Amino acid sequence: MTPARGLVLLRPIETPETLGQGKIILIPATREVMTTHQMEVVSVGAPSICTGEDCERPREAHGYEFPNYNETCMSHPCQAVAGDWVLVRHRSLLETHQEGLYCCHQDDVLAILTA
Repeated sequence: MTPARGLVLLRPIETPETLGQGKIILIPATREVMTTHQMEVVSVGAPSICTGEDCERPREAHGYEFPNYNETCMSHPCQAVAGDWVLVRHRSLLETHQEGLYCCHQDDVLAILTA
């Protein structure tokens, strides 16, 4: 499944029940609080189109044609790829028709988590 332009398809990260080699046992409510905004990227849609001339965010030009645009379009690249763990903005998730999958706008991805 590929999301629409400017969207990212996400799956919640499941955490283990214990930390520190089994010395700390986490209740489900604590695990949920710890990972509420951490998600795994399932797939990424095409980059969103930037229409602002005074936009300060990094953008790149694309050579392919878009309807209703006569010139080369600028877009905001999304650095996340499928399999990345990301941190998303609070209240930015939208439910999809499949259980356990959410989507959000590419601009709502705040960080890519690395180990």
